[in-house]
Amino acid sequence: MSLLSSIAPRYQFPLLRIDDRLIHGQVVLGWAEPLRIRPLVLVHDEIAGDAELKEAICASVPSHLNFSVQAVIGAVPLINDPSASRHMMVVVESPGTALDLWEQGAALKSVNIGGLHSSESRIKLLPYVFMSRRELEQIASLAQSGLHIWCQDLPSTPSVGWEKLMDKLDKP
Repeated sequence: MSLLSSIAPRYQFPLLRIDDRLIHGQVVLGWAEPLRIRPLVLVHDEIAGDAELKEAICASVPSHLNFSVQAVIGAVPLINDPSASRHMMVVVESPGTALDLWEQGAALKSVNIGGLHSSESRIKLLPYVFMSRRELEQIASLAQSGLHIWCQDLPSTPSVGWEKLMDKLDKP
C-alpha cells in the first residue's frame, strides 16, 4: 500500500493548512508531494500585493505543483471551483486568515493547524502549535461553524483533534 492510499482518505479537499512559516520544505515535500497536491495555493494579502516578493516565492516552488499566491478575495472563487479544488492545498499564515476565507464564503470542510510557533503572547498546545487567546477564539469560531479542526505537522505523524486540545486547556 502506498503512503498516498494509506493517508489520503482521511483528508478533505480543499485542504486548508495554517502554517506561520508559509511555504517551506515540510509543506512541499511532506504534504504536497505524498498527497499529490495540485494546485498548491498560498493565501496572503501582503505577498499577493507585492509583485517582486510574489515572484520570488513562486520561483522557489516546483512548477508541477501549479503554485500560486492569492489574496483572500481572489482565493475564494478558486477554492470554490470543484475542478480546481479536488486536490488543492491552501496555506495561510494565521487563524485570522482562515477565518477571513470562511467568512468570505470559501467552501471549506476542515482546517489543519500545522505550525504556529512560539512567541511571547502564545500558549503552548503542542510542540508545533502555540496560540494567542485571539487565535484560540478564531479557531473556536471556525469549529463552532461546523468545520473539522485538527493539528498535524506531517501526514505520517498522528493527528490531534481540536476537542482534545480544548480539553487540555480546560484542565488546571
